[in-house]
Amino acid sequence: MSLHSVSRLHRYRVLLTTLLFSLVAAVGTHAQEQKTFAFAQGSMSLGDALEGFSLTTNLDIAASTDVVAGKTAPAVKGNFTAREALERILSGSGLSYRHTDARTIAIIGSNAISTAGGDGPNAELPPVVVTAESVTGYTAPDSTSATKTNLPAFESPFSIQAVPRAVVEDQKSTRLEDALRNVSAVGKSGSDYNGLYDVFTIRGMPLTNYGLIYRDGFRQRVPQVNLDNIETVEVLKGASGGLFGRIEPGGLINLVTKKPLDEAHYSLEQQVGSYSLTHTLGDATGPLNEENTLRYRMIAGYEEGDSFREGGEYSRLLLSPSLSWDITPQTQFNINFEYKKSEDILDGGHVAKGDRPVDIPAERFLGVRDVPSSPSEYWLVNASITHEFNDQWKAKLRGVWWNWRADYFEVGPNDGVNPDGRTVDLYHFTSQEEDTTWFAELSLEGKFDTGALKHDVLLSAEYYSFESEQLNYFVTAPDVPLRPLDVFRPQYQNYSILPPHRPQDASKPKDEWWGFTLQDVVTIDERLKILAGIRYDITSASTYYDGDVSTNTNAIDRQFQDEGRFTPRVGFNYELLPWLSVFGSYSESFSDSTFGLLADGSTTEPQSATQYEGGVKGRWLDGRLNATLALFHLTKENLTTDLPNSFFVTQSGEARSRGVELDVSGYLTERLSLIASYAYLDTEITKDPVNQGNRLPNAPEHSGSLWARYDFPSGFTIGAGLTAVGDRAGDLDNTFVLESYIRADVMAAYRFKVGNAKMTAQFNINNLFNEDYYDGSGGSSRTYIYSGEPRTFIGSLRIEF
Repeated sequence: MSLHSVSRLHRYRVLLTTLLFSLVAAVGTHAQEQKTFAFAQGSMSLGDALEGFSLTTNLDIAASTDVVAGKTAPAVKGNFTAREALERILSGSGLSYRHTDARTIAIIGSNAISTAGGDGPNAELPPVVVTAESVTGYTAPDSTSATKTNLPAFESPFSIQAVPRAVVEDQKSTRLEDALRNVSAVGKSGSDYNGLYDVFTIRGMPLTNYGLIYRDGFRQRVPQVNLDNIETVEVLKGASGGLFGRIEPGGLINLVTKKPLDEAHYSLEQQVGSYSLTHTLGDATGPLNEENTLRYRMIAGYEEGDSFREGGEYSRLLLSPSLSWDITPQTQFNINFEYKKSEDILDGGHVAKGDRPVDIPAERFLGVRDVPSSPSEYWLVNASITHEFNDQWKAKLRGVWWNWRADYFEVGPNDGVNPDGRTVDLYHFTSQEEDTTWFAELSLEGKFDTGALKHDVLLSAEYYSFESEQLNYFVTAPDVPLRPLDVFRPQYQNYSILPPHRPQDASKPKDEWWGFTLQDVVTIDERLKILAGIRYDITSASTYYDGDVSTNTNAIDRQFQDEGRFTPRVGFNYELLPWLSVFGSYSESFSDSTFGLLADGSTTEPQSATQYEGGVKGRWLDGRLNATLALFHLTKENLTTDLPNSFFVTQSGEARSRGVELDVSGYLTERLSLIASYAYLDTEITKDPVNQGNRLPNAPEHSGSLWARYDFPSGFTIGAGLTAVGDRAGDLDNTFVLESYIRADVMAAYRFKVGNAKMTAQFNINNLFNEDYYDGSGGSSRTYIYSGEPRTFIGSLRIEF
């Protein structure tokens, strides 16, 4: 590491220490404050009294109508703290309360207190009416991604993290990569098709299939994710082929969407910010009948702005209506539609010079002027029906269809800086693409006992189909009529000088499979859970590639058929103490890139991976603070890499990733919330004729994040955080390095009420100290190196009622 890097890291260590001590000092001062409020409430119904309490204190109340019905609250007049006033309101009602996060109080009945076991670590809140105005805070709800059942994350033998909506709101995350900064061992890759897709690495392993994300457990290839209708972002770490079939071994990202609620709630938010950002989001939900058996939700968002990169601009529209219908008390039907329309200027990023990215301003665009925007449209429909036969058995049928169409227009650097040390050659690329996916799953979950053993069994069958059609035009130097671009003193040419293009080549990949899963979670002595699962996949794929569509003389048509393979996973979780459990697992995966095309026209070999994982999990404060410490060793065989400037791939043998991860989230006090992560990664290409011994690209040895929020009694909130990422290899050849960086972000918000409406005014500064850094690189070449955003400001105002 250079002396400059050491000095910079020391400076930010001092900064981090200062921020933390400042936050602790603030907490120490204000936690002792006992703010009083002026109450003038007469005796009234308990429901009305709690509403008056909420309006006066700016705290949210979550209470079931059945719990407060028929009860009367005594008069509360005078100056009281929030705690004193609430205890007076509830006196004589037989009810109590519990903080579910820094802003929300749940009202609970006395019978619920006794059955919940008081305030012990196993205490559970009774059912309450959770409205959209009641945030869950930084304590993520239990995820079903690890097992596709209701097994709590604390009892699971796998590592799973979640970023709840409250964190997204506080950080004003507009992109998926912003939310994932809060999760250990997740990084951004530059191979994102010039910004059209979100592409990441998990545990050092790339998610090689462009945009492959799960949405409510459905597998789909998603263009850039819009977070407007996302409730929680989940990350399941490691090889999970035993449950999800063909999947990259690093892990999977699952987006949990917002669902219809059974109480009416409406919100409207307007954001404005740097680089002409305007972002409008509307959200309406509630029942459609008196019985609350039919519920809806409608989410609409529109965002537009300029990129911090020269000449870049974008716009994004989202419409997402949903319906939930309780056909009977045992049968529920859900359906969701989603429509997205986007326009982006494609950007090939920066390039490498020597062993570093070329030293030019982050905003510099390497291309031509007046490149047309690249439009895309996306339609999705998913539906599910669930039927509970009894308390032990239930069945679910789910299905999804989506279609995506896009036109690409791009001019960018063909390779790194030329031997002259100043210029880059440019390529011209256009494409028309249409993708269609069908996915269906039928599952049966049952609970039963065999002697002293308790079983939770899952059986499922699924079908997946993906088809794509692409017409491409791709020309590189010296055939493209563009002179080399001087990266230091660019003299830009115009897109209009390029000759009219025609389709040059075509590709039609198709992929489908059937998968069958059997999983059993066995509970022994209430503290030990053993999971055993096996999956059988039958896969077929085809790749049609025509290098000259005008003559059809260079067509390649290849079929791949896998006769079927079993993929196991096993694990255990043992609860040492009510707040501490240990876990371990062995898992395999059958990876995505089975239909890649090699340069000689043959198809790639199937990829496979194995993982060993173990660790400990902790939970405190009635489950409101959670932590996971995991150690893992992951090996992937038949690793594929995109060949630069082509539609072919290479297979570089075997890669290994091992390391340690720590994730903490929740809140420490009623007013202090945090989410933090740290990862140590040791990655290496272990088998390859050329790159053996090299590090995997975009995989830092050390990385971490910390974000904390403090809520003052007055409704004022502050938040601050740091993201630290170590040096990363820029490509498989390890010819250049992306240097380490530390980025600081801050926010301040004020919550107040106008009548019955709740208002939130918020201001965020991202990259507070304007740090120069790189998010990631393409990984297989010396191009597609993307700069992180400079300092940006976002102001927002939200109204809820």
